[in-house]
Amino acid sequence: MRVALVGGSLLALLIIGGCGGSDDGDSTADPASACKALVKELCSKFYGCYSDDELAAASTAVGNNETDCRTKLEGEDCGAEQLKCDSGKKYNSDKASECLSQEKSLSCSEFKNSATATPAACDQVCQ
Repeated sequence: MRVALVGGSLLALLIIGGCGGSDDGDSTADPASACKALVKELCSKFYGCYSDDELAAASTAVGNNETDCRTKLEGEDCGAEQLKCDSGKKYNSDKASECLSQEKSLSCSEFKNSATATPAACDQVCQ
């Protein structure tokens, strides 16, 4: 199930470096904003692509509703420690933007498939 991938795409972007604040929630200018934007997209996909039964089974990972999902994932994955790139690497906002764009373009079947759920750009946000 895709729930395990919350740690995939999200970790990619958060480790890549992103979760903070922007007015529209889609900024990738900095790691904090990028994380928030990806969390917003992931939670939207979870609650748009999974059945009520699937969501109930995954509620400990994705919360009880989309807002709860965002609060939960931002709290777990968008802190300063989670957003740091590995030593010698730095955050690339262009790759973060590409990651978010690719995540948004995933169909539900792609989102639910662990083989296609993490866009390639998400693994390149820290370079």
